[in-house]
Amino acid sequence: MTKFKSRIQPTFKFFYIGAVIITVGICAFSVNILGAILLIVFGIFLLMSLSSVVVDVDASRIKTFYLFLFFKVGRWQSLKKFTHLVIGPNSSSQMIGRTSTKFRTDSYSVSILSQENKLFELAEFTDIEKAQKFLKEASNQIGLPIIDKIEIMKQRAKSERAKRR
Repeated sequence: MTKFKSRIQPTFKFFYIGAVIITVGICAFSVNILGAILLIVFGIFLLMSLSSVVVDVDASRIKTFYLFLFFKVGRWQSLKKFTHLVIGPNSSSQMIGRTSTKFRTDSYSVSILSQENKLFELAEFTDIEKAQKFLKEASNQIGLPIIDKIEIMKQRAKSERAKRR
């Protein structure tokens, strides 16, 4: 049986909700101690949520799931709902007022792209050669075509330089 399992990573969507619920629970301590404790426990439950992706090549299915402490929530979907494997650089940005600050990172993610244009990360690498090797192996086993965002960005930069000359 051939399976790809992505690394288990924090789910920031639930992380922030959990942090807000914990803060509300702390503020509610003076009003209702039992309610505050329940809010704090529920907030910790959400704060510690994780996510991952499992691809079962033999059964031609994929499962994206959330891990809440000891509970996995997710469902299997057909691999037919996914169109490409994508490799690209990881970058993050931060909004401060009306300006956006970009942070450069030297890591590369290999993701699977759904028909709804959602990316689900399968693996992350700091070495581009290892990322490309994993991508080619996954593409051969899963049977999906590759989109190389790194190569696309290089080609765009090259054409922009050519236009300036």
